[in-house]
Amino acid sequence: MRKNLLEVVLIEDDEVEIEAVTRALKNLHIAHDLTVFRSGIDALISLRQQRKHLRRAYPFFLLLDLTMPDLPGLQFLRQLRQDPFLRTALVFVLTNSGAEEDKLAAYDYQVAGYLIKSNLGPDYCRLTDLVLALHQVVEFPNR
Repeated sequence: MRKNLLEVVLIEDDEVEIEAVTRALKNLHIAHDLTVFRSGIDALISLRQQRKHLRRAYPFFLLLDLTMPDLPGLQFLRQLRQDPFLRTALVFVLTNSGAEEDKLAAYDYQVAGYLIKSNLGPDYCRLTDLVLALHQVVEFPNR
C-alpha cells in the first residue's frame, strides 16, 4: 500500500454518475484507488471478504447512492452498520434525493454527510473539495 493512499469505494449503478465521480477524483492529482460497485449486494460481499485489506487502507470511505436497484442505500447502511468491522466505515450518501425523510434516515445510520448530486457543482467540484479536505486535514487511525 502506498503511503497516504486514498481508498474510495463508489456504490452507484448509473454510468454517467460513475464517470463524473471518476473524472472528479482524477482531477485531484492525489494517489487514490477507486473501486466501483454497481450493486449494493456485490459491494457488501466484497467489502466483507476484504476486511484484512481494508483495515490497513486508511483513509477509506464510501460514496453511496440511495437508489440502488438490488439493495436500496438505506438497507445497505443498516447491514453495513451491523457488521463488526464495516460498521466504522466513513460513508457519504451521494444521491438525487433531497427528501427530508431520506436525510433523517441516513443520519440515523451515522453517515458522515449527505450529498445531493445537483449541489456538487460543475464537474463535481464540491465533491473534490470534500475529498481533498479528507485527504489533507482529517486524521485517521493507524491500522
